[in-house]
Amino acid sequence: GNGTDPGDIGADLAVTLLVSNPAPRPNEPVTLTCSLVDGGSANVIFDFQPDDGRLSVDHDAGTASFIVQESDVGAALTYTCTASDENGVGNRSNSQTIIASL
Repeated sequence: GNGTDPGDIGADLAVTLLVSNPAPRPNEPVTLTCSLVDGGSANVIFDFQPDDGRLSVDHDAGTASFIVQESDVGAALTYTCTASDENGVGNRSNSQTIIASL
């Protein structure tokens, strides 16, 4: 064996997703924050799903932000996040839904 238990890959990378502004108005910023539940290691990379081109992501800090557009009004934008390290990708976070209104 190579010292890696395949049943353990990413198991410690449980994450939680928070949203700064779940009911924004057009031109307001929204920040999503992905955090390790248990602190975890320093070499973690965060990703957000879906990668729809809307988010400006800081993969090291675990934050993603965007400015709400008028075309977003009435749409439910749902995001999740994951953390990964050299051992693989952890479980997906809770989902957060952002619904913009006028």
